[in-house]
Amino acid sequence: MFVFFYSGTFTVIAEKPKTGERVQTSAPLTVRTDTTSIDHTAFVAPDAFRTLEAGPNLRTVMVESGVDTNSFLTPDVLRALDQVKPKPTDVQEKEQPLMAPKVIVPLQPINCNEGQPINFTAKIQGNPQPTVR
Repeated sequence: MFVFFYSGTFTVIAEKPKTGERVQTSAPLTVRTDTTSIDHTAFVAPDAFRTLEAGPNLRTVMVESGVDTNSFLTPDVLRALDQVKPKPTDVQEKEQPLMAPKVIVPLQPINCNEGQPINFTAKIQGNPQPTVR
């Protein structure tokens, strides 16, 4: 996880490795610092769970009659399933035509408060799969 305290423009660049064809998309990030600060006070007192698993008040696990605790399949059946080989298919994959990188969904501008997590999302298409940075 990266933490940026930065306002500016972010860019995604996709490049076709062999030909060098490139496409890019950019969007601004605006971080508002004039908002109230984040309250980091714990919801629950830090020592609230200290005695949860210790002491005489532990409940024992009761076995209920009529409840099946055995596995649905035996280990032999599971082993046999692991050894089944998939059947070959007669369908041949079509070779996809070469395609220059293309921005399908561009980056969108984001306005956020300081300390708020953000996520830039873009969709790039191309064949072969372009490298994205």
